[in-house]
Amino acid sequence: MHRPSGNWTLGLIMAVCTCLAFGFLPIALKGLLATIDPYTVTWYRFVIAAGILAAFIVRPGRIAASPLPDIRLIGQVIVAGALMSTNYLFYGIGLMYVSPSAAQIVIQLAPMFLLLGSLIVYRETFSAGQWTGFGVVVSGQLLFFTGNWTIHSEVCRAKRRGYC
Repeated sequence: MHRPSGNWTLGLIMAVCTCLAFGFLPIALKGLLATIDPYTVTWYRFVIAAGILAAFIVRPGRIAASPLPDIRLIGQVIVAGALMSTNYLFYGIGLMYVSPSAAQIVIQLAPMFLLLGSLIVYRETFSAGQWTGFGVVVSGQLLFFTGNWTIHSEVCRAKRRGYC
């Protein structure tokens, strides 16, 4: 069980580092995709992550002390890993066609779909505050996408008329 240390500044620093890492990720991937295909980038992301995790797991005394998980859990981990790698792969493929800023906005749909999946699969219940927060996120996404589609359709109409 986790015991809070009471050091909120450490938590804040870690949160800022996470935000910066996720902010720079699409920019770095867009640069990589200029020379490497998304399949290779995704492969290396997972191999490097597996290597780092293996270094922590294989420390002396760590594996032998933990009980072996049941086959159902192993299957769930394999399915989760396959779906996560597919998500990363499609994100890389999408970055070949859109800007990093657009990819950053679109990827915000993933947690919403994860949330809806948890409501359906695990039959979780939501409080009024959680539904309000979900509504705010959905309205923000709708405002963003509706605004972009309107601008996009105006540009397309102007091009068809020969104004551009």
